[in-house]
Amino acid sequence: MAEESSVSQAAAMELLMLATDLFDDLVDGDNLQSLSPAQQGILAPALLIEALHLFTQETTSSSLATWNCIYQKLQQASNGQWLDISITADHPTATEQFYFQMVEKKSCSFIQLIFELYNTKQNPALIEIATTIGYVAQLANDIRDIFASNKNDLQQKKATLPLIMALKKDDGWLRAQLQRSNFNVEEVQTYIKETGAIDYCTILARQYRKQAKILLQQQYPNKPQEIVHIMAMIE
Repeated sequence: MAEESSVSQAAAMELLMLATDLFDDLVDGDNLQSLSPAQQGILAPALLIEALHLFTQETTSSSLATWNCIYQKLQQASNGQWLDISITADHPTATEQFYFQMVEKKSCSFIQLIFELYNTKQNPALIEIATTIGYVAQLANDIRDIFASNKNDLQQKKATLPLIMALKKDDGWLRAQLQRSNFNVEEVQTYIKETGAIDYCTILARQYRKQAKILLQQQYPNKPQEIVHIMAMIE
């Protein structure tokens, strides 16, 4: 029964993350090619409903704690998503500190949920591990999306760290380009790379990856193979 419960929760978590990814792409207007906006709008809540249904299969005495954990993390993620669409990279509050506060709500909440579903007792060490892994994943995602043809991060001036750091080094050219309704995306991508913003974010992601490995080894000294597997997933 314990194994079946773990599989059910793992499947629910996968569906939950797929649903939120679809919601995120729909809000951002990203082109998934295989799905229309209408299809995304139907599929995302359908996946969310199925995820919540699978979570309800948990019938142990800890079910209330499990649901409280799910609610709190989804609430945090929703707050983070609101910040994501409300604050652009050229806004005065869009700093590196703001970025990581937003990421902790938007992305780290899901990683924290994975850890806490298997240990409902508050464990600061696990929260720190999950948060660090979330930072790595979001930095990698934002670096990749700057150069992705099917993503609208640049057009929407999203407050990703690569764009925030590029604007910090900007002499005015980038800010002027972003104010235009139709700028040359390739020129802007090249400029961002030349500012060193991508290198900065790549180094930062590498540092957080090392930190995550150290924290995992401290928390789970007798599970080296599991740690190798986790680290491979965030490479």
